[in-house]
Amino acid sequence: MKNILDLIDQKKLLAFVRALEPDNTNLWSVLFPYLGTDELKAEYLKGAYNAPVVMTPTAFESEAEMGSREGLTKVELELIKFARKMRLNEEEIRKTLQPRTGTADGDAAVRQVYNDAETLYNAADVTREKMAMDAASTGKVILRDIECDFGVPADQKVTLTTTAKWDQTDTRDPLKNELDWIDVLVEANRRLPERALTTRKVLNYLLQDAKYREAYWGKPIGAVDPPVLTNEQFNQVRTDRGLPPIKTYDRVARVQNEDGTYTTIRLLAQNKFILLPGGKLGDTLHGIPTEALYNNELTGSEKQGVYTYNYSEHEPPSVYTKTVMFAFPTFPEAEHVFQADVF
Repeated sequence: MKNILDLIDQKKLLAFVRALEPDNTNLWSVLFPYLGTDELKAEYLKGAYNAPVVMTPTAFESEAEMGSREGLTKVELELIKFARKMRLNEEEIRKTLQPRTGTADGDAAVRQVYNDAETLYNAADVTREKMAMDAASTGKVILRDIECDFGVPADQKVTLTTTAKWDQTDTRDPLKNELDWIDVLVEANRRLPERALTTRKVLNYLLQDAKYREAYWGKPIGAVDPPVLTNEQFNQVRTDRGLPPIKTYDRVARVQNEDGTYTTIRLLAQNKFILLPGGKLGDTLHGIPTEALYNNELTGSEKQGVYTYNYSEHEPPSVYTKTVMFAFPTFPEAEHVFQADVF
């Protein structure tokens, strides 16, 4: 009896999955890069990075004062399982096993399996991206009934109100805001930010801002407004003020609703402005799924913690392509970010 899985060369499919090109707009692999683990629970240390403690004088022939260690917090988290599958139905299976003469029915299901494998891998990849952007921009990851708060200090999370919002042309002062936020980081003995992350809408507000234009062109004479800045002029102002370079991010994804429809979402809310330290913020821990423990072939599909494979069922006749991933980010650098909602 024919088995449709016999028509799908598993080695070729697994090689196809492993050869998929990563999305070069993803930031998760920069901010929270891949790290494999054999455990489904993890611990990491988050440092408070307090200022040095001044020593008190010690008299001759006396014992040295005893210091204490502080500021290291052990954080425990559990990796989350993500699994999604796509189905070839009975009609599609019959066309493949009994192709009509003169048609490409025999290859249709195989092509669909490859397409499904790519779609599912991309779904896993964008899930990692969403967790990374949520952590970096809000300090939390919320997944239905699961919520993880990474503990960004309260005074490093700001929501601008009324006339201070950056969409308020006549009253906003984003240069002062950002310098004040950096002062907060410095006063807390955090590291100076080395980059800022925001959206194109926020960047456009800054390019047109009167304070930025005055910083470059000088005070206007009479009622004449200084010209809007080019990107180069804008970056020069930021360099002169000791502000970090800005990267814009406007990726979108879709979520599937319970009724099967889709809703488009932004991975970074449009009103966010985030100051970040250099280097990685943490790791995206990836565990080995249970499916891979009892199916050695599944390991061949592994691509940075994402596993893809096929299986069939008889009731009803179906072939499934499934992707599974155990993953969750750590965030030991949570105390070094500043997160602002600017309009």
